[in-house]
Order: sequence, then structure tokens, then C-alpha cells
Amino acid sequence: MPGPKGPINLEVMIRSSRIAGRQVFEYLRRAGRGALYNTGGAGDDKIDSMGNLETIPPYSFKDKSFPAGRIIEGSHPKSCPTYPHVYDYMRAQEFQDPLVLDTDWLVVGHVDEIVQFLPANTPYGWALYIADPMAGIEILENAKKNHGDTPAFSRQNDTYTPKGLGDIPGLTITELLTDRLIGDNQRFAKKLDAILNVLQSETGISSQDVHHVPMVFTAGVCWGPDEEAPPDRNCSDKHAVALYPGVLNGVVLSNSTYLSPKPWGPLIDGTDIMEEATKKVYGEVGLEVVYIDDWYSHHEGGGEVHCGTNTVRIPNQPWWSTEPLESNGGRAGRKKLEVVVFGALITFALLSL
Repeated sequence: MPGPKGPINLEVMIRSSRIAGRQVFEYLRRAGRGALYNTGGAGDDKIDSMGNLETIPPYSFKDKSFPAGRIIEGSHPKSCPTYPHVYDYMRAQEFQDPLVLDTDWLVVGHVDEIVQFLPANTPYGWALYIADPMAGIEILENAKKNHGDTPAFSRQNDTYTPKGLGDIPGLTITELLTDRLIGDNQRFAKKLDAILNVLQSETGISSQDVHHVPMVFTAGVCWGPDEEAPPDRNCSDKHAVALYPGVLNGVVLSNSTYLSPKPWGPLIDGTDIMEEATKKVYGEVGLEVVYIDDWYSHHEGGGEVHCGTNTVRIPNQPWWSTEPLESNGGRAGRKKLEVVVFGALITFALLSL
């Protein structure tokens, strides 16, 4: 809001209707940072998680302008509830009109599983990153030609969990690449193509500023009652979840560093080929990738690094400004970012988004 010595930032965190949302009031609220709760919701519907509430950075296209960015949320058209509980509340703010994407084909069903927006030297000041299942399959098919007997997963079964010793799949690349896996990923790729079409038609972002992140999805995964899969999607052969830790589901730490789940892909000549592909695609916008092992902390339960963090970005562009966005035509200025990573509070510098 306007102040006598310049804009004053007041942070407001929204509690999800899920039980874990209490942490907004218990741990994250403080002086200068408020919390709110739009009462209602079923209490543990995965659609209401905040990984399903993301923001496209500021942009203008045709007759629409979003100087504070635009909300995106995932919908589950064939399920109940269809929309996140917080959808009507966010729409009522009349400023970041939520754009709804179909995530009903995912087990967990959150937008942070499949799309993200990163600072970049583009006309908008940002780039769109989207999961690409067939690029992931292609990496494995190329590796199979000369290394089919190589283990498909490079993480060792050397971790004890509450369930006992780890259960990393012991498949080779050849054994993993079944017709079913390839067919499932072809089906999921069509879903992602439709989502990309919506995002491009709504934002006007050009194809050259869209980056495809190689990932591999799978279906038919079964979880326990305390994990992320809703009952109607548990063990489903129609719904997708990341097979390797989803590298797209990470956190931007600065204008040069990206924190990614470690994918634990096949090792070819000592190099993790999934890691190498991730480095390449994030390097296209000048980001260095730092990996963190979240296999048992989050991946095994249907989540990733982004699911285990809260980020607070301090804006340097007044939301009420209707002038051309600072970020157009190049990178915007730095701003402060606080990231709560697995319980530890860390402060970083981040490009304005």
C-alpha cells in the first residue's frame, strides 16, 4: 500500500483447508505478516493444497493486464470437489482472475507438478516451463540402445524408513520401458499439450519462451492412507504421478540458482542422464541446478521439494501501477526471497517476478 516514504508491504498468507494449513497461523504468522482462512472445504481434499495455487508473473496481453500476476489453479472436472475451495475467494478479489487448468489426470492433481514460471530475458521477463513426458521417454529409449541392462534408478536401497529398508525399483532400463509405460506417457503428453495451448492463448507467450522439461510419469501407483493419493485415485491406472522425482517441482533460489529434486536417473558413464537433461533445460535461462534428495521425505508420498517449502517474495512493483511492467524486455531487479526449507528459514535474493 502507499506510504509516506514509499510503498509499504504487508504479507498475507492463506491457510489451506487441509490440516497442515494450520502452520500458517502456528509458525509463519508474525509482525508484518498476517494469515487468513476462508472457512469451509472438506478438510483433506488434495485439490485444496497450496501446490495447486500458483501465479503467472505480471503480464499484459490483448485487452487484459495483470500487473500483480495471475493465479492459476488446477481443476478436477470429473471429481468432487471440481474446483479448489479457495477458488471463489480468489476470484472475488477481482485482480488476479484465476486461470483454471485441467489437472484431473494427475493422482495428486496440482499445477506445481507440471508447470512453473522462471525469471528470464524474454519480452515478458519470464519463461514458461512445462513437463514433457515424451522427452523423458526419449532419453530412456536412447540409453536403452547401448545400456539397456543399466539400472533405471541410481539411488541405492540403503535408507531405513518407518516402513523398513528402502524400496527403490530394481528394474533395468529395458525392463522399465514397457509398452504400457510408453503408452501412458503418450496419453499424458496430450493432456500437457492442451494445458500449454491454454497458457499460450491466455498469456501470448511465444513458443521460443516455452521450455520443455524431460520427465517420466507412471500410473497404477498405490499409497498408504496417510499419503497424497485421494482414495478414488489410489492404484488408478488412469492417473499420473512422477516416476522419477519431478525436477520441475522445485524452488527458484535466486536469479542464478534453482533447487531441484534429485531425479536419480540411470548412470551412463558415471553421469545421471536425467540430471544432465535437467541441467541443460534450466541452463537455457541461465539457472544453475542444485539437487536435493527428497525421495523418502516427499517423492515417495506423491510430492517434491516445492511441496515441502513456503516462499515469501517481497514485491518492488506497486500492484496498483498500470504502467508497462518493469520486467518487460529484460530481467527485472532483485528482491528478497525467504524460503522455509524443511523447517529451516533461509534468505535469498530473487529476480522480480
